[in-house]
Amino acid sequence: MVAKDKELPGLFEPREDLVQAAKKVAVGIAGRASEADRERRVPVENIQDLHEAGLLSIAIPCDLGETEADLVTQNAVYEIIGGARASTAWVMGNHSVLCTRSLGMMGEGAHALLRDVCQNGSLISHAAVPWATPSRRQAGLWPRSAGLSSAVQTSPPGCFSAPWLGATTGGC
Repeated sequence: MVAKDKELPGLFEPREDLVQAAKKVAVGIAGRASEADRERRVPVENIQDLHEAGLLSIAIPCDLGETEADLVTQNAVYEIIGGARASTAWVMGNHSVLCTRSLGMMGEGAHALLRDVCQNGSLISHAAVPWATPSRRQAGLWPRSAGLSSAVQTSPPGCFSAPWLGATTGGC
């Protein structure tokens, strides 16, 4: 049978509640764009806004009590956030992938990490943070991770906390 002979299922529509939440958050993110350009960073407030809107947990399953959105909705959210600030959407997309990956790699062991994301707005990241200078890495002050990636909370510069790995470094 040829694909032309089959009727294709209807297209999915993104979840309206998450699309509206993303549009609301995008206003604040866009408003901080000049600051982000000047400081060459993703403002912590962007991540906090995503958390408060429930958008940091779009890749965390409902059975863990979180948002869980289908891929059509996730893509719509990334497009809206990316329209306000591409770097924030990039960070959010990586975070969502790493939420999914941690669950796949760690199973129930990831539940504490994912609860931290949902309850505290922790961000899972594998990107460099501003205080990761070559001299800090050479001095052994750069966080080392024995596992998946680095769980970075909004903590003071130079402080890295990943209790799910049993690690704290950088003078916390």
